[in-house]
Amino acid sequence: MGKQYSMNQCEEILANFAESGLTQAAFAKREGISVSALVRWKQDADGKPKFIKIELPKELKTGAIRIEVGEFRIFAEENTNEALLFQILRGVKSLC
Repeated sequence: MGKQYSMNQCEEILANFAESGLTQAAFAKREGISVSALVRWKQDADGKPKFIKIELPKELKTGAIRIEVGEFRIFAEENTNEALLFQILRGVKSLC
């Protein structure tokens, strides 16, 4: 299990992140914390849901896509519809 942070520490880290201008991944690496912890703290602070629903037209529901939050990765098979991937990335961006 990773290091436990107090609420005050989380708030200070989030304030530093907001001022840093860095991506979540770059900031987390610099601070020695996981991206998933940063995302979770940010969501909790923002009151945003941990999951969002993305409605897609039937013609875009092709291919396979894999998204991992820890160390954030997206995998799209070779024949993934580009419009589908774009829609998913816009949804992910709305969480950041």
